[in-house]
Amino acid sequence: MVSGSASQFYIRDDSFRTLRDPSLPPNPNEDKDAHLTHQNSLLSSFDLSAVWSNDQFKSKFRFSGTEEHKFDDEKDIVSVAALFFETTVKQWDLMTRLGRQTRSSGGVVGRFDGGVVSWQANPNVRFNVVGGSPVERRADEPFKDDRYFYGASVDFGHFWGNLEASLFAIEQRARSSLDRQAIGGELRYIDPDKSAFALVDYDVHFQELNAAMFSGSWTLPDKSTISAGIDYRKSPYLTTWNALQGQPFLTLYDMLKLHSKEEIDQLAIDRTPTFKSATVGYAFPLNSNYQVNLDATASSLSGTVASGGIDAMLPTGTELYYSAQLMGTNLLAEGDMYIAGVRVADLAASNLYVLDLSARYPLTNELRINPRLRLGYQIGDTSDLREVTVLPSILLNYYWARDLSLELEVGAKWTERQQAAATETETDLFFTAGFRYDFYADGHKACGFMSTCRK
Repeated sequence: MVSGSASQFYIRDDSFRTLRDPSLPPNPNEDKDAHLTHQNSLLSSFDLSAVWSNDQFKSKFRFSGTEEHKFDDEKDIVSVAALFFETTVKQWDLMTRLGRQTRSSGGVVGRFDGGVVSWQANPNVRFNVVGGSPVERRADEPFKDDRYFYGASVDFGHFWGNLEASLFAIEQRARSSLDRQAIGGELRYIDPDKSAFALVDYDVHFQELNAAMFSGSWTLPDKSTISAGIDYRKSPYLTTWNALQGQPFLTLYDMLKLHSKEEIDQLAIDRTPTFKSATVGYAFPLNSNYQVNLDATASSLSGTVASGGIDAMLPTGTELYYSAQLMGTNLLAEGDMYIAGVRVADLAASNLYVLDLSARYPLTNELRINPRLRLGYQIGDTSDLREVTVLPSILLNYYWARDLSLELEVGAKWTERQQAAATETETDLFFTAGFRYDFYADGHKACGFMSTCRK
């Protein structure tokens, strides 16, 4: 079976800024109506997934990549999100995956270039080994910066019906320098009404807790859902590589020429703040057409100390976020949707209020219109800041055929910011237009631009 998509979009984003401050002397060289082009590019994307099997093997190939052509003097950007081959030996229940991939278990955090080998020893125990090089950005070349990791994990379950557990150990190095050394575990539970996930990641080298997270949801008999989450983690994860922030070195190898390992470890700790958050949510249907969603979040980011020529970063304190949303579907036509939302944020130095209105309406079977309007107001707590934001946009989707759709989005963002005697006005204009083509084929059906679907 082969499936995938190809898309191409032209993206344009311009801003026009006007600053008026009567307290400052006139500057004859100042451009009072500065114009900036933030993006003027053609983004081409291609995704492909192929799966095939026989009596002995089950295999998969996956590719996802983009090419951004910039209509200016900047260099084009080619990025690869996924490129891997996977095969499973059915008789042994042994899976191997090689290439660029994403993993969020076993101590691996995000995208990497490398391999995973997984063996199901019995129905309740699976052994995994992993090795590779972390990928910070999709455009990075493989094994950039000479960083690599290796680790192992054991998965257990199912226990008591639907509980799964995992233990892991992982080590990461930058050339010969130790970058990360951690142990941890995960718990997962899922049934038709409830789900839960918990994670602990402890760095043995730094003797610091890198992450402790819990999230869960419970759907009640009346179809309402309660959700909650607690998140404690280093941001970013604590690694020796963090010591390079603000330093005139490209690698830890270069930094070790002037600093000891102990000094570098301390700089890494100094550059790594701690993020904490707690979230609760409640969603409930009013009837078959309306649903209400409520959320509240409290979060904080710790400060960092001054060291290595880098200034200290002040903590944010506790910031509070609240949101309420009313969603209606199938009110005027089959497939329509209307959303009205309110968000309030009590930030460290200001309060933010946002009204978000959006709709999706089928004008015809092929044409969908999606208007949206966002209104924002921000007021300073410790200053006289006043900021008003108006952001209207409209999105059109035209389904030319079952596998080919056209998309057009235009919008603007107008912002007026007043503080002290200065008034700053900024207008952003954005435009996106393109197409998306989906294809699918197996041994019995083929759907695509060059072939019709057949039974």
